[in-house]
Amino acid sequence: MGELLLIFISAGLVNNIVLTHMLGVDPLIATSKKNGAAADTCLFMISTMPVVTAITYLFDFYLFSRFIADYMQLTATVMLIVITVLVNGLILQRLLPQLFLRIEKIIPLMLVNSTLLGVVLFENNHINSFISALLYGLGSAMGFSLVLMMFVSIRKRLNHPDIPRPFQGVAILFITLGLLSMGFLGLSGITLAR
Repeated sequence: MGELLLIFISAGLVNNIVLTHMLGVDPLIATSKKNGAAADTCLFMISTMPVVTAITYLFDFYLFSRFIADYMQLTATVMLIVITVLVNGLILQRLLPQLFLRIEKIIPLMLVNSTLLGVVLFENNHINSFISALLYGLGSAMGFSLVLMMFVSIRKRLNHPDIPRPFQGVAILFITLGLLSMGFLGLSGITLAR
């Protein structure tokens, strides 16, 4: 149980996919302009990433590693991610039509999301059970959502006129992202006492 909790916390805070590996910066910057779009992205990531990691773990363990050549596994994984995101969108459309109408515009962004592919590739290298894969995906989605909501709050203050002209716009966004990354890097020395 302690190992599963450690996987969840590590995926969300210590090894945050956005801040540690700089994957998923594109949806972070694209959807952090408005609270509504950021919240919708968070909901979609929390509902999609655990499912994607669990399904790709099963496919990798039972199918890809046995029947697909090594050089084709990445292509098969990308196709599996795209299919899973589309099916998840269809399930949301059927079960929660109001939510689907809000997130319909971000589904194409999620199809080519480097965050999902990065989490799946890291999960394939480090996770050894189905439950661990599910918790790793959930922790990564929660970490992504935490960073996105923090970035939305910070971005409101970045439109201040006192910022020097060369640093306005995307430059200050990347500087802020780097500072957030250094803050989260400070969590890397935390261990659970046994």
